[in-house]
Amino acid sequence: MTRDPLAPFDAEVLAAAAEAYVVDDDRLRSLVGRHQESIRDLPGVENLVYEWRRTLPRSPLVERRPDAYFCVVEIAIWAEFADALALSATEAEALRAVHARQFAASLFDDIDDTDDAGVDTDGDAGDDTDDAGVDTDGDAGDDTDDAADVDVGAAVAGGREPIVLTRE
Repeated sequence: MTRDPLAPFDAEVLAAAAEAYVVDDDRLRSLVGRHQESIRDLPGVENLVYEWRRTLPRSPLVERRPDAYFCVVEIAIWAEFADALALSATEAEALRAVHARQFAASLFDDIDDTDDAGVDTDGDAGDDTDDAGVDTDGDAGDDTDDAADVDVGAAVAGGREPIVLTRE
């Protein structure tokens, strides 16, 4: 049984990205679905993640879940996807935004404590402690993924961008 290509994507995330990039909700859902299907049509999701892990200079895998892989990849990979799907610049940006927002929503406690300009609105600089200073995820402030030990902040700052791949 094949999993719905949009399975790991929250409706709220899709709606927020559609609004931010002034793309029709249904159009953006279709783009995300086409993108996921195109990955399945390549060597397949699992094979693509394996290939990236083998050939890219830095491990892209941040977290593996039953329904999705959460990775960070070089911007050139996003450009290849946009080209293969014949996306406009706005569509490509909206698609990348959906992935970045879903990545954050799925992996971080504070889904979005930044404004549209990327300014940290709660002043915690991505801190995962609650207001009393208690570490909410038990990692002593470590922002690496436990499984892959990828420093997500450094990965994104290093020119890589999040991508969520729906497992088949």
